[in-house]
Amino acid sequence: MSIFGGAIDRKRPRTLHAELLGGVTLLANRERHPRERYRILEAYYHSTGLYEDLARLLANVDLKSVRALRNPAHAVVEFYAATMFPGADLDEAMPIVTENPKLPDAIRRIWDWSNMAANKQVLPRWESLYGDAFLKVATRSDDRTGQVRRVFQQPIKPEYVSEFETDERGFFTYVRLDIPKVRRNGDEFEPYTHTEVWDKPGDSFRVWEHDRGEDTPVSQLGTPTRETAITSFGFDFVPLTHAKFQDIGEGRGQSALMSGIEAIDEANRMATRLHQLLFRHNRPVWALEANAVDKDGLPLPPPLARPDGSDGDVLELGDDQMIGLPGNARLVPLIPDVRYEAMLEALDAHLERMAAYHFPELRYYEISDRDLSGRAIQFLLAGAVDRVREARGNLERAIVRANEMALTIAQIHNLPGFSATELSGTWESGAFAHSIAERGVLPVNEVDEAEIAYKRAQTQLIKAQYGYPRVRLWREDGLDDEDIAEMLRDSEAESQSIADAMLRQFDRE
Repeated sequence: MSIFGGAIDRKRPRTLHAELLGGVTLLANRERHPRERYRILEAYYHSTGLYEDLARLLANVDLKSVRALRNPAHAVVEFYAATMFPGADLDEAMPIVTENPKLPDAIRRIWDWSNMAANKQVLPRWESLYGDAFLKVATRSDDRTGQVRRVFQQPIKPEYVSEFETDERGFFTYVRLDIPKVRRNGDEFEPYTHTEVWDKPGDSFRVWEHDRGEDTPVSQLGTPTRETAITSFGFDFVPLTHAKFQDIGEGRGQSALMSGIEAIDEANRMATRLHQLLFRHNRPVWALEANAVDKDGLPLPPPLARPDGSDGDVLELGDDQMIGLPGNARLVPLIPDVRYEAMLEALDAHLERMAAYHFPELRYYEISDRDLSGRAIQFLLAGAVDRVREARGNLERAIVRANEMALTIAQIHNLPGFSATELSGTWESGAFAHSIAERGVLPVNEVDEAEIAYKRAQTQLIKAQYGYPRVRLWREDGLDDEDIAEMLRDSEAESQSIADAMLRQFDRE
């Protein structure tokens, strides 16, 4: 699978885009570099000055007359930041499931080095906004000795991933990153581009630091600042993972906003027009009439009323002005008959349909004002919950892969606590196998928890009647091996006590 970044054709017409007043033509154009699509989506997320930003991004298109008055993009993206990995406690937000009891502490240590407590909010935002999230595994070395001190996972903004190729398993075989940076030269700060290329088939890692731009072909970057073999790091993989918000069978993922861009633009255009009419026509326009006629009975033109008093005096009374008019003249208010209520109803209907068909996440912001049970909330947000589960599952698999890469690199550099002995093996031996536990998307209240517990107990009772092993039922209830062993000891002790009592009763008889 290959993702390329071709040259940008500035001469392509954008007539459809101009008609829709939105980014859909550029967003849907697969011939253009994904970086441009990411930047347009980011403009929708930030919202303020949206159409001014689009006018700068898109040449020869004037969108400045439209205002982002009904833009839900920020709310949609924040829904995923709030529901994917909520809470400050990583053990609760991202619970690790593994048969290796030594693994969770090692992963938590890497997460601590990676500032995952903060990045677990950044990754859902990027994945839902851009459609893609990338994690790079890197190392931090001691400035004096050059020895690796820690391994960490670094979120890479999708627009910095210029090109990549993957194999059939989704592992990267080629990656080009173009990351804008700033370096200090004395008291001056100068921008530059950090370009790095990972080429697994060629066993090559190259780095350039230059000022030639992000789309400069590698052949024109000159001699690399650094060049070495990937295997010289002690591993043979590209330390980068990728998660898609929605996988539609293409190299890049689909943004949560993509299907509703035109609906957003239409809502903003409707709201902008309504506000223009309100400010333009919902105040009187005064007409000066005169009823006088000349000697031939023909109507005279209306007199002029000027602040200089040349043809009508002006009297200031507080914040008001009173105009003195000539005889037979009067001011008449002209208020156009515009049905603002009907226009507002049409806009509200459009927003309602947008929430129903394009952005079910918007229902999330309605539940705080409604007295709903947990079951009703789950039903209302079913579409949004399904999207969270898909996106979270994709992101968790990328995080798990990054964890396994980081553990491998930590072992290679002999970091304390990561040796094969301390972790009961290596990735090749299967010692790093783990996942992130399945959990609910929305909070559950006490009544719903009681109902769920009752239904689970009923299900477990039915299974026991059909001969399900006790140990299996206990595992389904979430008990670990230590709890199960204790339960078995208690059960055996209780059985022995009952048997002893029956023997004593038999002896007395």
